[in-house]
Amino acid sequence: MVIGVRKLLILSVLLTCCGGGTTPSPVLVPTASNAENACKILEFYGCAVAKPNERGESCAAVFGRVEGPGYMPARSACIVRNSDSLDAIRKCGVKC
Repeated sequence: MVIGVRKLLILSVLLTCCGGGTTPSPVLVPTASNAENACKILEFYGCAVAKPNERGESCAAVFGRVEGPGYMPARSACIVRNSDSLDAIRKCGVKC
């Protein structure tokens, strides 16, 4: 199911205003890949892995390289599914 950008923004505002004091999650771009959204989430929480690595590769490029067929499970998808809290993200195997 694809949510329009306008609906996503309205939902984000409503959840932020009426969320009962919870920490807002980062706003995800519906058309972005899991890797791009995972990197936005990691950046939101201040994780060092959201920054380019020592070779200058972006966070999304690293996810793309290590999540190919035959490699590790899609950690970026886990991060996107569990973006509610830093503890939930850490269960995806991310050091942050």
